[in-house]
Amino acid sequence: MNGDSMLFMGLDIGTTHIKAMLINEKCEHVSLAVRNNRTVKDSAGRDVMSPLLLWDTVKDCMMSCASSEDKDGIVAISVASMAETGVPVSEDGSELYDMILWNDNRAIEMLADVQADIGGMEVYRATGLVLHHKHPLFRLLWLRKNEPGVFKKMKYWLSAADYVVWKLTGEMTTDYSLASRTMLFNVGENSWDSRLMDYCQISGVFPRVYDMGTAVGGLDEKIKTETGIKNAKVVVGGHDHLCALYMAGLGKKTEILNSMGTSEIFAGLSGKPALNEENFAIGLNQGLVKRGSYYWMAGLSSSGASVEWLRNLVSIEKTVSYDDFMPGLKKPVRSEIIYLPYLNGKAAPYIDPGGKASFVHISGSDALPDLLGAVYEGIAFQSRLILDALKKVRGLDAEKIIIVGGSAKNDVWIETKANVLDQDIWVVKPREASALGACLIAAAGVGARPAYKPDTYEVRRSDNYQAEYYRVKFQKFKELSMAL
Repeated sequence: MNGDSMLFMGLDIGTTHIKAMLINEKCEHVSLAVRNNRTVKDSAGRDVMSPLLLWDTVKDCMMSCASSEDKDGIVAISVASMAETGVPVSEDGSELYDMILWNDNRAIEMLADVQADIGGMEVYRATGLVLHHKHPLFRLLWLRKNEPGVFKKMKYWLSAADYVVWKLTGEMTTDYSLASRTMLFNVGENSWDSRLMDYCQISGVFPRVYDMGTAVGGLDEKIKTETGIKNAKVVVGGHDHLCALYMAGLGKKTEILNSMGTSEIFAGLSGKPALNEENFAIGLNQGLVKRGSYYWMAGLSSSGASVEWLRNLVSIEKTVSYDDFMPGLKKPVRSEIIYLPYLNGKAAPYIDPGGKASFVHISGSDALPDLLGAVYEGIAFQSRLILDALKKVRGLDAEKIIIVGGSAKNDVWIETKANVLDQDIWVVKPREASALGACLIAAAGVGARPAYKPDTYEVRRSDNYQAEYYRVKFQKFKELSMAL
């Protein structure tokens, strides 16, 4: 790489992987490093992340992504991350506890208390979020009850991206998109909500909020020595799905982003949030991208997680590779099997945090490709439920669905979704959308504007597409979903 080129690094802290991407001023891809984001078991047998292990993995990714000749050219770094995963930190900067994952169910017991004490609609009017135990409000209530020593020592609660920025710079920061996912930020007032903070018995626990794309400092001297990156400014990024939305460059309100990873969301930009009972009823979350710019979001929490669960299930003696897992699945599979994708509860449009996943109508003649095909269909059927609710309540007709994320490389899955939704779908390349979004945000933070236009291709419905098959099966799926 030419030493005179400016380079921009984007970090993506995901549930399954941590990625570091490097691009230049022409928005040419320079390099990419990917590492597994490992979980460990806590004393109660729950999956958690060690913050220090995560940080070591981030540094490894950064150093692997940047060659020795590239390091002097890196002028900005930004961080995207999963939203609700976070860690409590003490006043002296010590990590007090494991990182509680966004899909951790420990705080589900607190839902009834908040519903009774405040009410779901009142919380929605303030925060734009439908009650769910994954949000940090519930994690803090859980810590107060179950880990009072940790709760008392806690000075800050940091989302995953905030934690990485802090380790890079020593600055306690967050952005509006991650603040909007805490269930403690008032989206109408653009500030932390005093009533909800008082309810949790906390004050000053969340850092100062910045706009996505704000440079907040240089690298700590220790980090410069460890990574060899000397000249980079650190720029506030945000929620990974919204960094992907930034990358995709959505323009029209009829364009909808479908970000497919471990979880899956549909999202778009909007005017000031409509925090009414109709949107609340369909589980539509709303928040800030930055000051004066708002988004809506609805999704399902077990998208890629469902595929990974099935792969792990058949990995008896050793982990089955994806190539071996899908050898006979070249086209969408049709069967009587119905999969209800609720491994981590039901989200939009029918909220049930305690919901469970199910296979229905399995026979002795069914094989692994039939199960996998049913998983693809089930996730697509849930997507159709969401889009139908958006059309009914908000009048939002998805003229163009734009897909990003790791699952977008699975052509059979995307073709299945096109069949179920009965419309062609656009897929954005590259698949590392959140990492690229973070790169572009890093560039903007230092005043650079790399020329970038999303590279897309179209996935069409199957040549032998049978509308009646999908119509009938979707109706059965909907009836089963409502029955659960």
